[in-house]
Amino acid sequence: MTNTPLRNRLLFGFYVTLTLFVGLAALIWPGFRTLAYAPVRDLFFPNVFLPTRASTPVTLSVAAPPALEAWVKAGAAEFTRQNPFVQVEVTQLRGLDANRRLNTLSGQADVWIAEVDFARVAAGAIPYQAQGAPLAQDVFLWVAVKSRSELAGNLGWQTVARAAQSNPQFRVAMPPANSLEGLAACWLAAADYHQSPAPSAAQVADPAFKQWLAALLLAAPDRSRSPRDQLSTRPPQADAGLILSSDWNQLSPEAFNSQPPALNVVFNYPYYIRNNWPNLQPDEITAHQQAAASFQAYLLGAESQARLADYGLQRASAPMQNQLPALEDAMIRALQVCWQ
Repeated sequence: MTNTPLRNRLLFGFYVTLTLFVGLAALIWPGFRTLAYAPVRDLFFPNVFLPTRASTPVTLSVAAPPALEAWVKAGAAEFTRQNPFVQVEVTQLRGLDANRRLNTLSGQADVWIAEVDFARVAAGAIPYQAQGAPLAQDVFLWVAVKSRSELAGNLGWQTVARAAQSNPQFRVAMPPANSLEGLAACWLAAADYHQSPAPSAAQVADPAFKQWLAALLLAAPDRSRSPRDQLSTRPPQADAGLILSSDWNQLSPEAFNSQPPALNVVFNYPYYIRNNWPNLQPDEITAHQQAAASFQAYLLGAESQARLADYGLQRASAPMQNQLPALEDAMIRALQVCWQ
C-alpha cells in the first residue's frame, strides 16, 4: 500500500490530465501552440495538426505593390507567428502587370493588393473580387532641390513646366511610363492644366494638353526608374520631381523643399481576395478564403494600422482632402494611352 498522501495523488492526477489536454489541444487547435511551448516538437513537426477543417495548414500567396510590400511583409511575419497554421508568402506585383500575371497558373495569388481602386478595372477579367477593402493611404508630393530657390513655396505642374521650358538643363523626375502612378499623374496634370476638380476623358485627350504634357516630359531624363531613385542619388539626377509621400522619408530633407499638389490622387491599396481556385478542392478553397479574410482583418487592425506611419503611409481611415473623384471607365481608358 502506498504512503503517498491523497492530496499529492490528486495534484499529480490533475497535472497529468492538464498536460494531456494541452498537448492534444495543440494538435487540434494551432493557437494552443503558444501555450504548449515545445521547441523539439515544433522543430520536427512545425505544421502537423489533426485533420480538422479549422486547423488545415494554408500557404497564403499575397501579391503586393512595391510601395506597400515592406509593410505587408512585416505584417505577414507577425500574423504567421500568431497563426502558425497559415504561412503568408508576399511577392511584388505592379498594378498594370496584374492582368498578365494573375491569369496564369503559376501566378494565382490568393490575394492581390493593388495601388489604387481603378487598378481593378484596368486589370480586366481576372478572378478576384470586384471591390477591395482599402488598407492604407498615400498621395503625391512635389519636391525640388533647394538650389532651385524660384520653386520654393511655389511647386506645381505649371511652375515646373515653366522652369523646364525656360532652362534646357532643367530635369524633372516623373513616375515611370506604363505604371499606375503614371496614369494617376496624368489625371492630376489634366486637372491642373484645365483647372478642373473633376477632369473629363475629353480633357485628358485634348491635343493642347497632350502637347503641353509631352513638352514637360521631355525634361524627364529617365522614364524607367522611380522618381525617388532618381532624386536619392548624389547629386540628384533631377531638379524637381513628383514622388509618393511615402518616399519622402527616403530623401534628405536638408536637400529638398516639398509641397503637396493643390489637387491630389489618393492611393488606397485595396485588398482583393481571389474568387476562383480551379486547382483546389472545396475544403482547401474554404481554408484559403478564411485565411485571406483573417489576414485582411489583421492588416486593418489597430496594431498594423499604427505601423503604417513607420513606412510613410497613412491609416486607411484617415480623412483626406482635395482628392480627385472616383474614375469612370472612359477616363481609365484615356489615361492608359496618356502616360507611355
